[in-house]
Amino acid sequence: MALILKKTAPYRYDVMSREWKVARIERADNDAPETGQWKWTAVGLPSASEGLMLDGETSSVEAAMNDIQVLFVEWLERAGLSEKVDDGA
Repeated sequence: MALILKKTAPYRYDVMSREWKVARIERADNDAPETGQWKWTAVGLPSASEGLMLDGETSSVEAAMNDIQVLFVEWLERAGLSEKVDDGA
């Protein structure tokens, strides 16, 4: 199951795993959006997250999503969980 971007404001996105908000991505400087820097923060990863990088800054939303996907997979492994495969049923 892929993480999904949900736009919540002009320069802000929530990163969702189904109905669960995993992270937020937003412009690093809302006063100067032309700078192109994006910051991301994990917001919904309880326990098992100790020692993981829970925030970062990138040059694009896509790069932030890649960082969050890597974090999410590592968090799932540490928590002993796995992503549910959507079989369409």
